Amino acid sequence: MDTIPEEGLAHEAIARFLMEHQLEYDYQVHLDWAHSPSGGFVLDFRLVDESTNETIYIEYCTSEETRNDRPRYRNLNSERPETIRRIFEPNENLDTDPSDKTGIILEGSEILEATSDTINWDDPRTQETFKTAVQRRLQTKFEAAGLGVDTRLTGEDLMDYVYETKVLKQDIVDNVAEFISQARVREWGPDEARKEVTKHIEETDEIDEGVPEFCELCLAAYREFQELFDNRTKTDFHGSIVLTRDLLEAGEVSGEFCYQYIFIDEMQDLNPVQFGVVKALAEQRDDTRIFGVGDDWQSIFGFQGARPDLFINFGDVLGAGEHEGYPDPVSVFTDGNPLLSEYDAYMDTRLEDNFRCPDTVVAASNAVIRNNEVRTDKNPTGLDGGDRINVHHLGCDIYPYKRNVSTQRKIEALIHDSEYPPEDIQILLRQQDGDPEFYYSLKKAVPDAIDIRTAHDAKGSEAEHVIIPKVSKVGGYPSMKPDPWLAPVKQPPAIYKEKDVPYQLEEERRLFYVALTRAETRLDVITIQGAESVFIEEMPDQLCTHHYPLSGSELETLENDNECRKTVFGSIDAKFTENFATLDWDSGGLIDLNLYDATNEQHQRIEELYTNGSEAVFKNCGIEYRKPSDDDADYKGLQLQIDADVTIES
Repeated sequence: MDTIPEEGLAHEAIARFLMEHQLEYDYQVHLDWAHSPSGGFVLDFRLVDESTNETIYIEYCTSEETRNDRPRYRNLNSERPETIRRIFEPNENLDTDPSDKTGIILEGSEILEATSDTINWDDPRTQETFKTAVQRRLQTKFEAAGLGVDTRLTGEDLMDYVYETKVLKQDIVDNVAEFISQARVREWGPDEARKEVTKHIEETDEIDEGVPEFCELCLAAYREFQELFDNRTKTDFHGSIVLTRDLLEAGEVSGEFCYQYIFIDEMQDLNPVQFGVVKALAEQRDDTRIFGVGDDWQSIFGFQGARPDLFINFGDVLGAGEHEGYPDPVSVFTDGNPLLSEYDAYMDTRLEDNFRCPDTVVAASNAVIRNNEVRTDKNPTGLDGGDRINVHHLGCDIYPYKRNVSTQRKIEALIHDSEYPPEDIQILLRQQDGDPEFYYSLKKAVPDAIDIRTAHDAKGSEAEHVIIPKVSKVGGYPSMKPDPWLAPVKQPPAIYKEKDVPYQLEEERRLFYVALTRAETRLDVITIQGAESVFIEEMPDQLCTHHYPLSGSELETLENDNECRKTVFGSIDAKFTENFATLDWDSGGLIDLNLYDATNEQHQRIEELYTNGSEAVFKNCGIEYRKPSDDDADYKGLQLQIDADVTIES
């Protein structure tokens, strides 16, 4: 939302109104039937009246004060009511026909009780009053247009409807779109995609129920997609790249658009189709030179088709060794450049000086990435010195809520103790939308100036103090959760099968490498005791300071005897059942208290501590490793054991 959240709140109110009345809609729709000087209109909502098959568009036009407060918006005229009305009016000078379309326009200036820049938008009551006013105006507009909106869902019925239409259905739509995208980036048409999918299903021992049927749905949608997006009259970004390459290869591009010098930044992020465009450009002229800059260690966009092996073998991929048509290739390369004394189709130069990170960070990241098989051999060096990397092993449970809360509290403590101001601190998450509870809770908990982003978004950025949370086997780095729906089409490049190495793990390792190398001075990595990521193990101990909730001797005892005893401090955070409570352990986060062997007196004491919220000391407290209920899990978590040998004091 903007500093004046008028539009965002209005859209929220409209969306809820439509959902309450079971009116399915599309949001932020581009009008391919109405044109504007800027290329087209995007209206807020579109739905279809099933009784008349008429298309209805809803546009909220922000008030003048809000428009004035948004200077970064370029095409403000498209939001003005008079402009939107003209779209739905017959005009013999235009080739549009709005006769089967209805436009509902809500004007912010008519709904607001005062000018938007004088309203206290931070007041929740103000927001609710405004949203109610928007819905009432929309109800009036619907009735005036003859659209029935009598039935209204509430409570659990509304929640179920929203879940089915905006979560379950949208998940299917998103997965179908991703299926098609993965097939296209591999340049598989529907027929070849079917062959690859069939082969994968036949060669896989266990296929999840519903996957073959889902693939059939995707393949049918792919054929429909190809008929609609022909890459000529209608296309998208990927289609425009394919079209560019095909036009170049067919010799249909004017020489004025063919260049002698082609410079490519972030070359490791190119997918095979994009490399094809570069190669086709290079073949347009005999004197073309290509200069590319990239780092295969930072190739992290595999989901978009980027492959590190293409960059590693860029000369062969671009056909640099094919010299047909060159009468004297040596003179071509040496003419005007006496430094080149002999002909080479291509050459590479390694830039191995890192001017961002201290040597400790560079050495640690080098050690991690060298566990990848598919990579170039390099030896980057950093700036002299540098602090040791802090690795924080939380002693919390591995359950999502407890590790989220514990991780957030650790981040807050690190920020509080940091010598750097918030604007110099960066928090790098493995994922954002896939971990919304943690992300949005963290956003509220830390200062606004702190840069919270995903590691994918962090490329090219840097910060004095970098915090990388959730570097564990559960819900973080690496993210290895398989996707059964897309696996039939999202197959790894052939080189990974040839080398018999895990593609997804190597991609995740490159992503972690990117996260590590954003740190200019201080680097904090947060993990879970007993569920440490393989990447923690790959960071050299001599470069790291490990912070454990237990001492070295206690850890050794725990590993050998499966239990150790120590004094534990904390407060009872929750009391779930008679035999389980959660302790806010001052050195480890939220951790389970197992009370099965507790005495009646200890049970009563736990209840009192929970009720009073008092700090407590658990002397001679038992600590064990416990595996989760999933027997296949290769991690474990700490758990506190309360028995007759434990003394509880305030």
